Amino acid sequence: MVGPAPIPHLPSEIWLMVLECLPPSFFQQDIGRLAVSKRWYSLAFPAFYPRIEFTPRVISRLVHRKSPAMDETRAMLRKSLRCVDIVLDGLPEQPPALPDEYEPDTDLVCFNTPANLVRFSVMLLEYRELKTVRFAARWPNRAWPADPLQTDYLNIRSLQPYLSVLTHITSLDLDLCGTDILGEDDGVAAAGDDDDSDNSDDNDNDNTDASSPIHFCNFIRPLLSRLTTLRLRMRSICALALQPLAGRPVTVRNLSLSLYLGRVSENNPKLNASRMCPRLGLRGFTRNVSLLEMQSAMRELIEDMPVATPVSTRGMGTGPGIAPGPGRGRRAEIVHLAPSGEVHVWDAATDVCVRDVSVEPMRLPLCFEAKLPDTPCFLYM
Repeated sequence: MVGPAPIPHLPSEIWLMVLECLPPSFFQQDIGRLAVSKRWYSLAFPAFYPRIEFTPRVISRLVHRKSPAMDETRAMLRKSLRCVDIVLDGLPEQPPALPDEYEPDTDLVCFNTPANLVRFSVMLLEYRELKTVRFAARWPNRAWPADPLQTDYLNIRSLQPYLSVLTHITSLDLDLCGTDILGEDDGVAAAGDDDDSDNSDDNDNDNTDASSPIHFCNFIRPLLSRLTTLRLRMRSICALALQPLAGRPVTVRNLSLSLYLGRVSENNPKLNASRMCPRLGLRGFTRNVSLLEMQSAMRELIEDMPVATPVSTRGMGTGPGIAPGPGRGRRAEIVHLAPSGEVHVWDAATDVCVRDVSVEPMRLPLCFEAKLPDTPCFLYM
């Protein structure tokens, strides 16, 4: 039997470039691919861990299992982890029409718990090299995008530690279009409410039970004064999420807001776009977010974003002065579905909208008057 061929003797820098091009699933599908050789292992192992997809099962093992091998794994994570990609699967309620036939996924029931997520956030406090957290909420079939008409499942207790406790991270990606955020049984006061009492009309999280979504935009506002990079894609959002707390400076330099949820529905384009945050007493009333309203709020926000230190261009072949660019080191953008069926990216600094060529345009039904956004979106190339 012929054994595997030895890996070519290439410089470590070349192999690191190769490892960066491999998808995260390459090693996850077969962990034995790490053990080609001792030299390969020393290069591949640190490159593999920063891109682990932390599912509920992986998180449960890390926070509960005690063994020398797991201790070694945690030690390696402390040294190499720069980015945490947390991907949750929802827990749909039991269909009332199938009480006897329906069997819930036992893995989800056992592992996807708020307690595990809280313990994991405490563990991440020890990972001082960690800079980026990505938090995605989707549905058990793992098909993306999620159906916005399905049951809400993510409790604020699961998510709040990642917003307030991990103060050493600088970049946060919240992709929560698979669920609205539910409140605690005793109600949840939004972060920063005490510091911004003049917005009492927007603080509608009081007396919210665990079966009702909270106004999550209140929890986003403090992040504008702590992070440098923030990416948002949420089922429900409003302009309040783009308003920093009173008296606090804005630290975010890169902000990306996606109002496009993906190809949720080919027949009703409205389901592919974020909706306005539900108000108390109006749980059943929904409408899509106004692009004009979000653009106006983002224009005001980008004016408060910190400007990068000017970089001299003398001697760089570009003539005297500072580095060009209207954004001056800051960027704020909105991704949205245009009435044409194309996905557009609007830049707040230049007020220019361009097509995202990486997303295939949708063919909207002729009988449907697409109003996404509620005003025509002009394309500038």
